[in-house]
Amino acid sequence: DDVFGRGVDVTWDKKGDLPYTMAVIKEIQRFADIAPTGLMHKTVCDASLQGYNLPANTLIMANFSYCHRDPELWTHPDQFYPEHFLDNGKLVINKEGFMPYGIGSRICPGKELADMEMFLILTNILTSYQLLPVGGDDGDLGTQFETGTAVLRNPKPYRVVFEERI
Repeated sequence: DDVFGRGVDVTWDKKGDLPYTMAVIKEIQRFADIAPTGLMHKTVCDASLQGYNLPANTLIMANFSYCHRDPELWTHPDQFYPEHFLDNGKLVINKEGFMPYGIGSRICPGKELADMEMFLILTNILTSYQLLPVGGDDGDLGTQFETGTAVLRNPKPYRVVFEERI
C-alpha cells in the first residue's frame, strides 16, 4: 500500500515525510517574493534602532526583498534553489532572512493556514497530475512581475497543461 502516489490523498500530517516538497514551497515564497515590503508601520514615540534615531510618527517599511536576496544569507540568492531550506535532507524551519509573512508581533495571523493550504493543494494536485508547459511554450513561467498594488506584486499570467498521471 503506497503512502504517496497516484490518487492517494496527502494530508497535513505527512508534511514531515516530504521535506523537499516543503523546501520547494518555501523557496517559491522566497524567490517569487510577492510581498516585497509588507505593510507600513510608524513609530508611536521617539525610538532608536541600531544607531538610527527614529522620531515619533516616522513611517517604517521593511524590505523583505533584500532579505530574500541577501547573498550573506542565501547560497544562490538569484536562483530558484530549494536546498536553501534543507540541511542534510531535513527541512530548515527558521531560516534567517526568510520573512514571507512578516516578522515579530505583526506577523501574518494566517501564516499556518496559508502554509497548510499551499502544501495540501500542491501535493494533492501532483499526486494525480503532471504540470507541463503548453505546446510551443519555452517553459519560462516568468519571474518578473506586472505592476501591482503598493504592497503586493502580481505574477504575469501563464498557461499550464494538467496531464493525468498513469
